[in-house]
Amino acid sequence: IVLHFTPANSLLDRTVRCTHCFFNSYMMFGHLVVLLLLHIIAAQPLAKQWEVTFFDDFNGNKLNDTIWFVRNNHTHGPKELELYLKDAVTVKDGELVIKTYIHDATGPNGKRKYKFASGWVMSDARGNAVDAELPPNYTGFAQQYGKWEVRAKLPGGDALWPAHWLMPKPNICWPVGGEIDIMEWVGRGKLFDRVLGTLHWAKECGKDEWKGNNGKYPPLNKPGIHTYNTSYHVFSVEWSEDKVVWFVDDVPYHIRTQHNSTIPSHPMYWILNTAIFNDTKWPPVLKQFPQYHHIDWVRVSKRRT
Repeated sequence: IVLHFTPANSLLDRTVRCTHCFFNSYMMFGHLVVLLLLHIIAAQPLAKQWEVTFFDDFNGNKLNDTIWFVRNNHTHGPKELELYLKDAVTVKDGELVIKTYIHDATGPNGKRKYKFASGWVMSDARGNAVDAELPPNYTGFAQQYGKWEVRAKLPGGDALWPAHWLMPKPNICWPVGGEIDIMEWVGRGKLFDRVLGTLHWAKECGKDEWKGNNGKYPPLNKPGIHTYNTSYHVFSVEWSEDKVVWFVDDVPYHIRTQHNSTIPSHPMYWILNTAIFNDTKWPPVLKQFPQYHHIDWVRVSKRRT
């Protein structure tokens, strides 16, 4: 684009004034061009930015057992009150459904008693002490970096703890290999109407450098969202070598970068589960069970180059 400018007369003051007008007009024109370019970039369909590498919409009557594995008679430490059982996981009406319910059982160590059962589904179980239970054609799914999304309707109730999270392959001493919690919902106190996005990392085994500085959506200074348990939302992260960004319904709300964290670099796999938080201040209310975690679909993409 060529811009022509001719002063109205040769007087110095008029020339200065017109030159100033030209400069302002030129700067305004440049600003408008930048805004236009940003608008064009933002308007590009997401499908053009990302290439889908994994998708499951759970159409059918069972999980794809070459990818997904359901833990059975499994526990996950003293912070949780449930025993994970295969019977708690079903595929029905185009959804993966994790049921959390009252169930008296003894844990795998033969000592601890449980009053609740729930479900734990993972997309790569190799090397998790369950190799003998995997079918011969089991491949699993793990990927380094990308966009990871889940569309789900969460269970709701005191002490419920549904989560969509990523763990590294190969299995590395926690949390040295990192852990990306795409979504956690904790049924207690001020967090009852918010979801959390968290990154765990460490240089040494067991020495988590996460200091409670997770993302909250909405933030605590904003009104909460009361529909996590009554309607579907898309929970996602965009994970690259230098940052992780968390989203709810495509709205970014939290970021961790290599300047304030250690960004995971190993391929990661899905874990989808519902726990019951062991907190005497917010005990589970028996009449609220059973509870259901509805997962409509999961999708993983990589950025196009």
